[in-house]
Amino acid sequence: MHSYKLYGLSEEGQVLFGREVLAADFDEARAQADAALELADEVELWRESVRVYRRRKGA
Repeated sequence: MHSYKLYGLSEEGQVLFGREVLAADFDEARAQADAALELADEVELWRESVRVYRRRKGA
């Protein structure tokens, strides 16, 4: 296993996040990072759903 440090960059080149993963090779490390990004997207969608629900409930 190797340690890989992967970074997500904005269009302007700013670091948005960093993640260190242990993987057998770079392709596996990239797959782990992609899975983490998908999960983060799902969490953000859930959070937005909660915000909308709370706004509607409060209105």
